[in-house]
Amino acid sequence: MINRIQGYSDLSVCRQRRRTSVDFKDVLNTKLTNHAVRRIENKKIQVTADDASRINKAFEIAKAKGSNKALILLKDKIALLSVKENKLITMMSKGSLKEDIFTNIDSVVLMDE
Repeated sequence: MINRIQGYSDLSVCRQRRRTSVDFKDVLNTKLTNHAVRRIENKKIQVTADDASRINKAFEIAKAKGSNKALILLKDKIALLSVKENKLITMMSKGSLKEDIFTNIDSVVLMDE
């Protein structure tokens, strides 16, 4: 039935593009929200396995301190985690920040090594 939709006869190309843009997901110990996946894809944020391991480490640090929502500062990216729900809520590059404000977080983890 999907093949009948005009212009979408080969959906494997769309699926393949989506998978390659978030292949770090296999290394990440948290779930990704749909918003995070869309943001990473649309903004073409390159997330490496090293970034994923830093996010994993930051998640463990925030969890050990009893955090609910944590802002993770990486070298060139920012990630927002729901520690309580074990989810990466969103991600953005530091270069895209101007006069942004982050609310409803209870901790910040610096992973800018």
